[in-house]
Amino acid sequence: MVQSKSLWHLSSQESILRDEAIPTESSLLLGMAVCSNISTGTERLVATGNIPKELQETMKVPYQKGDFNFPIQYGYSMILEIEKRFYHLMHPHQDYCLISEDSLTPIPTGMDLKVASQIANMETVINAVWDGKPTEISKILVCGFGSIGSLLAVTLAKEYNLDVYVKESNPRKLDIAKKLGFKTDNYPEEFSICYNTTANEKALQFCIDNSCEEGTILELSWYGNRSVQLNLGGRFHTKRLHIKSVQVSEIPIQKRDTETYKSRKTKAIEILQNHSSTYKKLITNEIPFIKSPDFFNALRQGQFQDTIINIINY
Repeated sequence: MVQSKSLWHLSSQESILRDEAIPTESSLLLGMAVCSNISTGTERLVATGNIPKELQETMKVPYQKGDFNFPIQYGYSMILEIEKRFYHLMHPHQDYCLISEDSLTPIPTGMDLKVASQIANMETVINAVWDGKPTEISKILVCGFGSIGSLLAVTLAKEYNLDVYVKESNPRKLDIAKKLGFKTDNYPEEFSICYNTTANEKALQFCIDNSCEEGTILELSWYGNRSVQLNLGGRFHTKRLHIKSVQVSEIPIQKRDTETYKSRKTKAIEILQNHSSTYKKLITNEIPFIKSPDFFNALRQGQFQDTIINIINY
């Protein structure tokens, strides 16, 4: 038997580490976690109990224990070591894991493991690129420079060589965006493509109010149970704007003839490798696993607004 610790959300106010004995006499593989990504927006909704009832079955993740009504063990992007080789898989935050071989995606030799923890979120970014269809003449705005917005902005600029503007209200995040070369003011009069990653209705309204005729607004945020209020009686109506949700669980319809989940993940790994040093600069908070309950308890209170990407180290 191996003693394992896992992160559990007991209620909308409390997270803890639980001990669990894992049998080593098993047909499953035993792996040791190296690091795991915290998808801050989604995991905040889970930790505060704001997952809509009608989506609770859909939002289950591999190896999840418990349910969204608490207690629940959640998390979905981990780097695992098995016999001195490293793999990516979808798994809640836990230090030792029993997993099936078909859950594993090998990490290329030499790839930065902390950067590799962003594979799942990079798949979201790829969907956003596919859905937005930006070109070299597109005027592109990314609202929010958090865990998804920063990955998206860097990918558009570095991988696709596109001109990207960033809108961010947090001074520390804004400073990092500027240092990475993004334009953060002197916006053009109108944008042809706006990506909102903030889960903030004011940012979405800004996208609506600053889009060109028949412009496209891609909404990457997930609002959970929260309602939002928008003014759709002005430019949205007269400019014939399009608002589209971007979500990672499906391949966009227009890509299903040529892309699969496997090919998208392969592409995510390639992009992260291509610009690894830049992506690593976005990881601004590394949390020891033993302190992960403190992180989530503070996250519920609105702390960690200054961090871009948060990861757990084991």
